[in-house]
Amino acid sequence: PGLPTKISGMATRVLQLLWRSFTVRRFGPLKRPCIPRSHNISTGSGGKATKPRRELPPTINMTAQATDVVSKLLAKNGSVAGVKVGFDGITYTVKYVKEEEIHALDERIEKDGAVVIVDWKAFGALVGKTLAFSEESGKFTIEDSRE
Repeated sequence: PGLPTKISGMATRVLQLLWRSFTVRRFGPLKRPCIPRSHNISTGSGGKATKPRRELPPTINMTAQATDVVSKLLAKNGSVAGVKVGFDGITYTVKYVKEEEIHALDERIEKDGAVVIVDWKAFGALVGKTLAFSEESGKFTIEDSRE
C-alpha cells in the first residue's frame, strides 16, 4: 500500500504528509536502540572516556637513506614544508609541497629533520609501503615491505 503515482505536485505533498502521520500513529515513532551505560562508546564530552586510543604507526615507512635525502632537500629549499607522497591510481607521486597546499586530512610524518606528507586520498594504497631512495637512478621509489 503505497501512494498513488498519478497525482500532481501539491496534492502529492499533502498525501505524503498524511501518510507519514498515519504510519507514525499506527506503528509509533522510530526509537534509537538503547545502549546500556556499561557500553560507553563515547570518548568525547559527556561521560567518562573508555581506554585511551593507542598511537597508530605511520602510514608509510622511510629508509635511512630516504630520510637523509629528504632532510637535505628540505634544508636547501626553505619555502617548502615537506615532500608529499601520493597515488593517482596508476603511479606513485613524490613532490614538494608548501604549507598552504597541505590538506587538513593529510598525514604529516617527521623523522630526523625529514617531513613527509601522505596524501589523504592515498592512505589505502600506501599503508605498509616504504619510501626508499635509489642511488643509481637518483629517484625515490615506493617499495612494498610486506613482500
